[in-house]
Amino acid sequence: MIRRLLRVLLTLVVLLLAGWLGWRLWHAYMDRPWTRDAVVQAQIIEVNADVSGRVVDLEVADNAPVRAGQVLFRIDPRRYRLAVAKARAALAEASAQLALRQEQAARRADLPADVVSAEARTDALLAVRTAQAQLAAARARLNLAEYDLSRTLVRAPVAGTITHLRLRTGDYAQTGKPLLALVESDSYWVDAYMEQTRLAGVHVGDKARVTLLGARQSLPAIVEGIAPAIADRESHTGERLQADVRASFNWVRLPARIPVRIRLLQKPRDLPLTAGMICSVVVEKRHPT
Repeated sequence: MIRRLLRVLLTLVVLLLAGWLGWRLWHAYMDRPWTRDAVVQAQIIEVNADVSGRVVDLEVADNAPVRAGQVLFRIDPRRYRLAVAKARAALAEASAQLALRQEQAARRADLPADVVSAEARTDALLAVRTAQAQLAAARARLNLAEYDLSRTLVRAPVAGTITHLRLRTGDYAQTGKPLLALVESDSYWVDAYMEQTRLAGVHVGDKARVTLLGARQSLPAIVEGIAPAIADRESHTGERLQADVRASFNWVRLPARIPVRIRLLQKPRDLPLTAGMICSVVVEKRHPT
C-alpha cells in the first residue's frame, strides 16, 4: 500500500515538475523568439557598360576587393576618340558658319533701306539664329562624344568585392548588359524567417544575437524591420477573374514564416562574412512598452 502511494506521489511530482518546466520554457520561448532559419544577405551591384565595345584591359580579379571609383575594366576607346575628333570638327565648322552669318547680317544692317529690303535683313537675322542653334547642337554632340569616351573606363560604383567574375579581355561589352557583380561592403544584413506565432515578441529596435553556422561567437544585431507582406501560394484567379479557392485538406496547420530584417552591428572575426551563409537568430530584449 505504501509503495503504491509512493508511486502515485512520485508520478504526480514528475508531472508537476514537467508542467512547470514546460511553462518556463514556453515563457522563455515567447520572451526570446528565435529561429534557425536565417540567411545572411548583402547588396549585389550589377556592373554594366554605358557604351559598347571590346574589353581591352581587365584590371580586377575574382574575389578581389575594390574601392569606390576604382577602374574595373576598359573598353576599346579608339572609335570614341574618333567620334570626339569628328564632333570637334563639326563644332569648328558651326562656329565659322555663325561668324559668317553674323558678318552678313551686320553688313546688311549698315546698308541703306533702298539697297537692302527689310525682308533681306530679316532673312539675315534668321540665318544668324539658325547658325546659333546649329552651334549649340554641335557643342552638345561634342559633350556627348566626350562623355561616351570617358565611359570607356568602367569604374566601381561602390566599395566592395568582385564575385563570380567571368569577364575576360576580348569579350564584347554591350550597353546595359551586366558584366560582373560587386558585393557592396558594409551592406550585410540577415533575413530571419520567424514563424508568425513568435512575432508577438519581435519589434523594430529589439536587440538580437546572430550565430553563424560554424562560428565560435554570436554577433550583436538589432531588429530593423518586419516584412509587411508575403506571397500567398494558394491565391489563384479563375477564367472570369474571380477568386479560385481550391479545397484544402491540411490537417496540420503550419504557421507562416515572416521575414524579419536583422542589421548586424559587428562582423565575425573567425571567418569571412559571405552572403548566403546560414545562421540562427535570437531576439534578446523585448521592445519597451
